[in-house]
Amino acid sequence: MSVVNAGFLDAVFTPDALRQQRVSGKGFTAAQRLYETAALCNSASFDPATIGLAIDERSIIGDATDSSILRFAENICPVSQLCGEYSKLFEVPFNSKNKWMLSLQQNVVASNSVPLSQPPPLLLVKGAPDVLLPRCSTVQDSSGQIHPLNTENIERLQGLQRQWSGLGQRVLLLCRREFSDINPFAGLEDNQTELERVVFIHNCNLCVVGLVSIEDPPRKEIPHVVDTCRRAGIRVFMVTGDFALTATAIARQCHIITNDRVDTIEDVHAGLLKCAQNTFVSAANNMLQLDEDSSSMVSAVTRHEDNVCSLVAKEAADMVLLDNNFASIIVAIENGRLVFENLKKVLIYLMPAGSFSELIPMLLNMLLGVPLPLSVIFMIIICMFTDIWASISLMYESSESDIMLRAPRNPKREHLVGLKFFGQAFGFIGILEALSAHIIFFVFMYWYGGFTPGNLFLAFDKWTLGDFHGKDQATLNLLLRTGQSIYFLTLVILQWGNMFATRTRRLSVFQQNPLWGPTRNLRLLAAIPFTLGVVFLFCYIGWFNRIFGTAHIPLPFFFIPIPFALFILCMDELRKLVVRTRPSSIVARIAW
Repeated sequence: MSVVNAGFLDAVFTPDALRQQRVSGKGFTAAQRLYETAALCNSASFDPATIGLAIDERSIIGDATDSSILRFAENICPVSQLCGEYSKLFEVPFNSKNKWMLSLQQNVVASNSVPLSQPPPLLLVKGAPDVLLPRCSTVQDSSGQIHPLNTENIERLQGLQRQWSGLGQRVLLLCRREFSDINPFAGLEDNQTELERVVFIHNCNLCVVGLVSIEDPPRKEIPHVVDTCRRAGIRVFMVTGDFALTATAIARQCHIITNDRVDTIEDVHAGLLKCAQNTFVSAANNMLQLDEDSSSMVSAVTRHEDNVCSLVAKEAADMVLLDNNFASIIVAIENGRLVFENLKKVLIYLMPAGSFSELIPMLLNMLLGVPLPLSVIFMIIICMFTDIWASISLMYESSESDIMLRAPRNPKREHLVGLKFFGQAFGFIGILEALSAHIIFFVFMYWYGGFTPGNLFLAFDKWTLGDFHGKDQATLNLLLRTGQSIYFLTLVILQWGNMFATRTRRLSVFQQNPLWGPTRNLRLLAAIPFTLGVVFLFCYIGWFNRIFGTAHIPLPFFFIPIPFALFILCMDELRKLVVRTRPSSIVARIAW
C-alpha cells in the first residue's frame, strides 16, 4: 500500500514531484501544509531498529493506511525533525464509524522561543472526503492561496475523488484549522474531558489542504482464486467501508464483479419488496438481514483496532486465514473436499468384500443349504489384513481434476454415507464381487468334485454326514476348505479391480493415472504383492492349514478371477463415462 498521487484544488502531483518542490524551494507553501498534516495527523511510526534503511524497507508500527501516509511524508522530508517541533495534545484515532482521524498539535519550538506568547495549536484531520467535506469551509490551491469551498470547488474535489476511486485507489482528504486570534484550548491541557469537548466543537470550518490517493492493488493470484471459487460454486462477497467507487473498482480487479451493471442495496431492497408482493420466501439458511444492529456489527467487525470484534468474527467464522493469504482458501477447500472424498473412497472399497460378499455366503448357507463358501477365519483375514494396505493407499490419492468444478456439498443432504453410497458399494460393486466369487466357487466344485450347483443347493447337513454323492467326509472337507480358500483368493483379486475403480468418482483411470504424473500413487501397486503374500501365508503354510482349516489353491484359480476383476473395472469405467457425458441421466443422478 502506497500513496501514488497528491491533489490540490487545481493540480495533481506525484510524491516525487512534491519532493522536488521541497528541494527547489519554489511553490512549496501548499505542499508544506500537506506534508505537515500527513506527518503529524498520523498514529504510525518507524521502527527505530530499521530507521537507517531505505524508506520502502523500513518497518512501521501502525496500520497500513497510516503507514503509507507516513512513507509519503518521509519521502518529501524526514518527519523526525517536524515531530520534534510539535507536541500532541489530543488525538482521535481513525475508526470505521467516524471515518476520520483528528490530532491537536502544539508547536513547542515557537513556545520556547517566545515564552509569553504561546501560539494556538493546529487542528489536523484526515479521512473520507464524503464525510469531511461538509465540515470544511475553505480550500487551498497548489500555490497555497485559500479559496472558499463553494459548489464549483466541491465538484472539482469530488471529481478528482471519483477519478482516483475508479482506478481502485483509496482517497483521503487532509484538512487543518489554524487559530490565529484566540486559543480555545488554552488551560485545558490537563483536563482531557473538557479538551475533548472543545475539540469536537471546533472540528468544523476546516481548510482542505489536499487529497491523497493510496494504491493497494490486489495480489496477483486473487483474480484466479475468485474465478476458481466461482467455478467451484462458491459465492464471494466483499464487505468494506471504502468509498463505493473504490470498492467497485477493486471488486472488478478481483473478478468479484463481472457484470457492467452493479446493484446497490437500494436496488436489492426494491427487488425484494416487488417480489414480496406476490410471493413469501423463507430462506432462513441463506438470508443476510441488514438492520441497524447487524450493520453496526459489520462495521465493528471491519475495525482492525477492535480486538473483541476480531475474536467474535473468528468465533463466528467457519474458516480463519492464519497466513493473511486469500489463496489459502482454495487450498483449504480443495484439501477439505479431498479428505472427504478419500474417506468415501476407502469406505466404498471396504464394504463390498468386507461385508456384502461375506454376508451373501452366510445367507446362502443358512437359507438355501449351500456349504459355506467363505469361512469365518477368511472373513477376519479380509477385514484385518488384505484390505488394510489398499485402504490406506487410497487415503494418499490426489484430488481429481474436476474436484474444484463441482458445486459445494450440502451437509444436510449429502452425508458421508447415504443411499447413493450403498447403491455403489452393495448394489453395484458388491453384487458383481459376490456373484463372481460364487461363480468361481461353483466352477471349482464342479471341476474338482463333480458337484453341480443343483447338488449344492439345499444340501444343509447332508454335506457333513459323509457319503454325499459318493464322496467320503475327508474328501468333502478338503473340497470345502479348498473352495473356501479359492473364494477368499477370488475376493482378494476382485478387490484389485475395485481398488482401481474406486480411486476416482467421475474420471477415468486413464485420466487419473496411478503410475506417473501428478496423480501417481505407487502405493496402490504395492497392495497387490502384499495381499498375495497374505494369501500364501494362510493357504500354503502347513501350520495355518491345520489350525485355521485352509488349503492349497490349484494354480488355475490364481488366473481365473483376473478377467472378473477387469470386468468390474470396465463396468465402472462405463458408469463414469455415462456420468461425464450424460450428467442428466439416471446413472448420473444416482452416482456416488
